[in-house]
Amino acid sequence: MGHPKVATDVLKQGRTKAEHVLNAENCPELIDVGIFDVGWTEPKAGYQVERICPSFSHMTFCVRGEGEVLIQNEWVPFREGMAALSPKLKPHGSRKTNSDPWCLCWVIFDSNRDPLAELDAAELLEANCAPVWWIIRGIIQEVNTTNSPAARFHWTALLQETINRVRHGGGISPRLAHICDKLRENPAHPWTVNELADLVPISPAQLRRLFLKEIGKTPMVYLLDLRMRRAMRQLALSNQKIRDIALTVGYNNEFAFSTAFRKYHGQPPSAYREIHQ
Repeated sequence: MGHPKVATDVLKQGRTKAEHVLNAENCPELIDVGIFDVGWTEPKAGYQVERICPSFSHMTFCVRGEGEVLIQNEWVPFREGMAALSPKLKPHGSRKTNSDPWCLCWVIFDSNRDPLAELDAAELLEANCAPVWWIIRGIIQEVNTTNSPAARFHWTALLQETINRVRHGGGISPRLAHICDKLRENPAHPWTVNELADLVPISPAQLRRLFLKEIGKTPMVYLLDLRMRRAMRQLALSNQKIRDIALTVGYNNEFAFSTAFRKYHGQPPSAYREIHQ
Protein backbone atom coordinates (compact mmCIF):
# COMPACT_ATOMS: atom_id res chain seq x y z
CA MET A 1 0.00 0.00 0.00
CA GLY A 2 1.37 3.43 -0.91
CA HIS A 3 0.59 5.33 2.26
CA PRO A 4 0.75 9.14 1.96
CA LYS A 5 3.54 10.43 4.16
CA VAL A 6 3.00 13.09 6.76
CA ALA A 7 3.82 16.38 5.09
CA THR A 8 6.16 18.78 6.86
CA ASP A 9 5.26 21.76 4.67
CA VAL A 10 1.56 22.04 5.55
CA LEU A 11 -0.06 25.33 6.47
CA LYS A 12 -3.39 24.73 8.19
CA GLN A 13 -5.53 27.18 10.07
CA GLY A 14 -9.16 27.78 10.92
CA ARG A 15 -11.88 25.30 11.80
CA THR A 16 -14.54 23.17 10.15
CA LYS A 17 -18.18 22.80 11.09
CA ALA A 18 -17.97 19.07 10.42
CA GLU A 19 -15.38 16.67 9.04
CA HIS A 20 -15.63 12.94 8.37
CA VAL A 21 -12.66 10.84 7.21
CA LEU A 22 -12.32 7.17 6.32
CA ASN A 23 -9.04 5.49 5.42
CA ALA A 24 -8.07 2.13 3.97
CA GLU A 25 -7.15 0.72 7.38
CA ASN A 26 -10.84 0.77 8.31
CA CYS A 27 -12.12 -0.01 4.81
CA PRO A 28 -9.56 -2.23 3.01
CA GLU A 29 -11.72 -2.27 -0.13
CA LEU A 30 -10.62 1.33 -0.74
CA ILE A 31 -7.06 0.25 -1.45
CA ASP A 32 -8.41 -2.37 -3.85
CA VAL A 33 -9.51 0.52 -6.10
CA GLY A 34 -6.33 2.56 -5.58
CA ILE A 35 -7.63 4.91 -2.86
CA PHE A 36 -5.97 5.65 0.49
CA ASP A 37 -8.68 7.69 2.13
CA VAL A 38 -11.89 9.64 1.51
CA GLY A 39 -13.81 12.25 3.41
CA TRP A 40 -16.01 15.32 3.43
CA THR A 41 -15.88 18.60 5.32
CA GLU A 42 -17.70 21.89 5.85
CA PRO A 43 -15.03 24.59 6.34
CA LYS A 44 -15.77 27.76 8.27
CA ALA A 45 -14.63 31.25 7.34
CA GLY A 46 -10.89 31.60 7.90
CA TYR A 47 -10.17 27.94 7.16
CA GLN A 48 -7.10 27.31 5.01
CA VAL A 49 -4.94 24.29 4.22
CA GLU A 50 -1.96 24.51 1.89
CA ARG A 51 0.62 21.89 0.95
CA ILE A 52 3.74 22.99 -0.89
CA CYS A 53 5.14 19.61 -1.95
CA PRO A 54 2.62 16.88 -1.02
CA SER A 55 3.66 13.24 -1.30
CA PHE A 56 0.22 12.17 -2.52
CA SER A 57 -2.30 13.13 -5.21
CA HIS A 58 -5.97 13.76 -4.65
CA MET A 59 -9.22 15.05 -6.09
CA THR A 60 -11.42 17.59 -4.29
CA PHE A 61 -15.08 18.14 -5.18
CA CYS A 62 -17.14 21.23 -4.37
CA VAL A 63 -20.59 19.98 -3.40
CA ARG A 64 -22.10 23.36 -2.52
CA GLY A 65 -21.08 26.91 -1.74
CA GLU A 66 -17.87 28.63 -2.79
CA GLY A 67 -14.30 29.02 -1.60
CA GLU A 68 -10.91 29.00 -3.28
CA VAL A 69 -8.36 26.37 -4.27
CA LEU A 70 -4.69 26.69 -5.11
CA ILE A 71 -4.12 25.97 -8.81
CA GLN A 72 -0.64 26.47 -10.25
CA ASN A 73 0.34 28.76 -7.36
CA GLU A 74 -2.74 30.97 -7.68
CA TRP A 75 -5.86 31.04 -5.52
CA VAL A 76 -8.89 30.72 -7.79
CA PRO A 77 -12.66 30.45 -7.11
CA PHE A 78 -13.90 26.94 -6.37
CA ARG A 79 -17.67 26.69 -6.72
CA GLU A 80 -20.38 24.06 -6.67
CA GLY A 81 -19.98 21.73 -9.65
CA MET A 82 -16.18 21.96 -9.83
CA ALA A 83 -13.50 19.33 -9.18
CA ALA A 84 -9.82 20.03 -8.49
CA LEU A 85 -7.25 17.46 -9.66
CA SER A 86 -4.07 17.80 -7.61
CA PRO A 87 -1.03 15.67 -8.53
CA LYS A 88 1.59 14.82 -5.94
CA LEU A 89 4.66 17.05 -5.49
CA LYS A 90 2.68 20.03 -6.86
CA PRO A 91 1.34 22.78 -4.58
CA HIS A 92 -2.33 22.51 -3.67
CA GLY A 93 -4.68 23.87 -1.08
CA SER A 94 -8.12 25.21 -0.23
CA ARG A 95 -9.39 28.14 1.79
CA LYS A 96 -12.67 29.73 2.90
CA THR A 97 -12.90 33.48 2.46
CA ASN A 98 -16.54 34.15 3.41
CA SER A 99 -19.12 33.00 5.93
CA ASP A 100 -21.49 31.25 3.49
CA PRO A 101 -21.88 27.45 3.78
CA TRP A 102 -19.26 25.45 1.88
CA CYS A 103 -19.11 21.68 1.52
CA LEU A 104 -16.21 19.71 0.03
CA CYS A 105 -15.43 16.04 -0.36
CA TRP A 106 -12.15 14.46 -1.39
CA VAL A 107 -10.34 11.32 -2.42
CA ILE A 108 -6.63 10.69 -1.71
CA PHE A 109 -5.03 8.13 -3.99
CA ASP A 110 -2.69 5.28 -3.21
CA SER A 111 0.71 6.41 -4.54
CA ASN A 112 1.31 2.99 -6.11
CA ARG A 113 -1.78 3.36 -8.33
CA ASP A 114 -1.92 7.08 -8.99
CA PRO A 115 -4.45 8.09 -11.70
CA LEU A 116 -3.10 11.66 -11.73
CA ALA A 117 0.53 10.71 -12.30
CA GLU A 118 0.52 12.09 -15.85
CA LEU A 119 -0.53 15.60 -14.76
CA ASP A 120 2.16 18.27 -14.68
CA ALA A 121 0.08 20.67 -12.58
CA ALA A 122 -3.24 20.93 -10.76
CA GLU A 123 -6.36 21.30 -12.91
CA LEU A 124 -10.00 22.33 -12.51
CA LEU A 125 -12.90 20.47 -14.12
CA GLU A 126 -16.61 21.08 -14.38
CA ALA A 127 -18.25 18.08 -12.71
CA ASN A 128 -21.40 16.75 -11.09
CA CYS A 129 -19.97 16.41 -7.59
CA ALA A 130 -23.10 15.33 -5.72
CA PRO A 131 -22.81 11.60 -6.62
CA VAL A 132 -19.25 11.48 -5.30
CA TRP A 133 -20.36 13.10 -2.04
CA TRP A 134 -23.29 10.72 -1.55
CA ILE A 135 -21.11 7.69 -2.27
CA ILE A 136 -18.44 8.83 0.22
CA ARG A 137 -21.15 9.43 2.83
CA GLY A 138 -22.55 5.98 2.04
CA ILE A 139 -19.21 4.25 2.53
CA ILE A 140 -18.56 6.03 5.83
CA GLN A 141 -22.05 5.22 7.12
CA GLU A 142 -21.67 1.56 6.08
CA VAL A 143 -18.36 1.20 7.92
CA ASN A 144 -19.77 2.90 11.01
CA THR A 145 -22.94 0.77 11.11
CA THR A 146 -23.45 -2.60 9.42
CA ASN A 147 -19.89 -2.78 8.05
CA SER A 148 -20.70 -5.54 5.57
CA PRO A 149 -17.77 -6.62 3.33
CA ALA A 150 -20.19 -7.13 0.43
CA ALA A 151 -21.61 -3.61 0.80
CA ARG A 152 -18.15 -2.07 1.18
CA PHE A 153 -17.07 -3.84 -2.00
CA HIS A 154 -19.97 -2.42 -4.02
CA TRP A 155 -19.67 1.09 -2.53
CA THR A 156 -15.97 1.31 -3.41
CA ALA A 157 -16.51 -0.08 -6.92
CA LEU A 158 -19.18 2.58 -7.47
CA LEU A 159 -16.84 5.28 -6.17
CA GLN A 160 -14.08 4.19 -8.53
CA GLU A 161 -16.42 4.26 -11.54
CA THR A 162 -17.83 7.66 -10.60
CA ILE A 163 -14.38 9.20 -10.14
CA ASN A 164 -13.28 7.79 -13.51
CA ARG A 165 -16.24 9.48 -15.15
CA VAL A 166 -15.38 12.81 -13.59
CA ARG A 167 -11.71 12.42 -14.47
CA HIS A 168 -12.40 11.62 -18.12
CA GLY A 169 -15.31 13.90 -18.83
CA GLY A 170 -18.46 11.88 -18.23
CA GLY A 171 -19.59 8.65 -19.85
CA ILE A 172 -17.80 6.63 -22.48
CA SER A 173 -18.55 6.37 -26.19
CA PRO A 174 -20.92 3.67 -27.52
CA ARG A 175 -18.02 1.84 -29.17
CA LEU A 176 -16.07 1.61 -25.96
CA ALA A 177 -19.19 0.74 -23.95
CA HIS A 178 -19.80 -2.21 -26.30
CA ILE A 179 -16.27 -3.52 -25.75
CA CYS A 180 -16.46 -3.07 -21.98
CA ASP A 181 -19.78 -4.96 -21.93
CA LYS A 182 -18.17 -7.87 -23.78
CA LEU A 183 -15.28 -7.95 -21.32
CA ARG A 184 -17.62 -7.92 -18.33
CA GLU A 185 -19.77 -10.66 -19.85
CA ASN A 186 -16.81 -12.99 -20.34
CA PRO A 187 -13.64 -11.99 -18.45
CA ALA A 188 -12.34 -15.57 -18.67
CA HIS A 189 -11.98 -15.40 -22.45
CA PRO A 190 -8.33 -15.03 -23.64
CA TRP A 191 -8.93 -11.59 -25.12
CA THR A 192 -6.35 -9.85 -27.29
CA VAL A 193 -6.24 -6.21 -28.36
CA ASN A 194 -6.74 -7.29 -31.99
CA GLU A 195 -9.85 -9.29 -31.12
CA LEU A 196 -11.31 -6.40 -29.12
CA ALA A 197 -10.59 -3.94 -31.92
CA ASP A 198 -12.42 -6.20 -34.39
CA LEU A 199 -15.60 -5.90 -32.30
CA VAL A 200 -16.07 -2.24 -33.21
CA PRO A 201 -14.19 -2.33 -35.68
CA ILE A 202 -11.18 -0.05 -35.42
CA SER A 203 -7.44 -0.63 -35.51
CA PRO A 204 -5.65 -1.89 -32.37
CA ALA A 205 -3.74 1.40 -32.16
CA GLN A 206 -6.99 3.38 -32.32
CA LEU A 207 -8.48 1.18 -29.61
CA ARG A 208 -5.54 1.82 -27.28
CA ARG A 209 -5.86 5.58 -27.81
CA LEU A 210 -9.62 5.43 -27.21
CA PHE A 211 -9.20 3.53 -23.93
CA LEU A 212 -6.51 5.90 -22.71
CA LYS A 213 -8.57 8.96 -23.61
CA GLU A 214 -11.90 7.83 -22.13
CA ILE A 215 -10.92 5.44 -19.31
CA GLY A 216 -7.31 6.36 -18.59
CA LYS A 217 -5.83 2.88 -19.06
CA THR A 218 -5.05 0.46 -21.88
CA PRO A 219 -7.50 -2.32 -22.86
CA MET A 220 -5.34 -5.00 -21.23
CA VAL A 221 -4.93 -3.05 -18.00
CA TYR A 222 -8.70 -2.50 -17.94
CA LEU A 223 -9.20 -6.26 -18.41
CA LEU A 224 -6.72 -7.03 -15.64
CA ASP A 225 -8.55 -4.66 -13.28
CA LEU A 226 -11.84 -6.28 -14.20
CA ARG A 227 -10.51 -9.79 -13.59
CA MET A 228 -8.89 -8.90 -10.30
CA ARG A 229 -11.97 -7.07 -9.01
CA ARG A 230 -14.11 -10.04 -9.99
CA ALA A 231 -11.71 -12.37 -8.19
CA MET A 232 -11.65 -10.15 -5.09
CA ARG A 233 -15.43 -10.22 -4.96
CA GLN A 234 -15.55 -14.02 -5.22
CA LEU A 235 -12.82 -14.44 -2.61
CA ALA A 236 -14.60 -12.16 -0.17
CA LEU A 237 -18.18 -13.22 -0.74
CA SER A 238 -18.07 -16.92 -1.63
CA ASN A 239 -16.51 -20.18 -0.52
CA GLN A 240 -15.41 -21.17 -4.02
CA LYS A 241 -12.07 -22.90 -4.24
CA ILE A 242 -9.28 -20.65 -5.44
CA ARG A 243 -8.61 -22.85 -8.46
CA ASP A 244 -12.25 -22.47 -9.52
CA ILE A 245 -12.10 -18.69 -9.10
CA ALA A 246 -8.95 -18.68 -11.23
CA LEU A 247 -10.85 -20.30 -14.10
CA THR A 248 -13.70 -17.78 -13.94
CA VAL A 249 -11.29 -14.87 -14.44
CA GLY A 250 -9.15 -16.29 -17.23
CA TYR A 251 -6.35 -18.25 -15.54
CA ASN A 252 -5.86 -21.90 -16.42
CA ASN A 253 -4.33 -22.87 -13.08
CA GLU A 254 -4.20 -21.72 -9.49
CA PHE A 255 -0.47 -20.96 -9.55
CA ALA A 256 -0.73 -18.52 -12.46
CA PHE A 257 -3.70 -16.82 -10.85
CA SER A 258 -2.03 -16.57 -7.44
CA THR A 259 1.11 -15.10 -9.01
CA ALA A 260 -0.92 -12.48 -10.91
CA PHE A 261 -3.07 -11.69 -7.86
CA ARG A 262 -0.06 -11.22 -5.60
CA LYS A 263 1.58 -8.93 -8.15
CA TYR A 264 -1.60 -6.88 -8.51
CA HIS A 265 -2.72 -6.74 -4.89
CA GLY A 266 0.46 -7.35 -2.89
CA GLN A 267 -0.80 -10.48 -1.14
CA PRO A 268 -1.88 -14.00 -2.16
CA PRO A 269 -5.57 -14.83 -2.69
CA SER A 270 -5.73 -16.91 0.50
CA ALA A 271 -4.57 -13.96 2.62
CA TYR A 272 -7.03 -11.61 0.92
CA ARG A 273 -9.87 -14.04 1.66
CA GLU A 274 -8.87 -14.36 5.30
CA ILE A 275 -8.93 -10.59 5.78
CA HIS A 276 -12.19 -9.91 3.92
CA GLN A 277 -14.43 -12.81 4.95
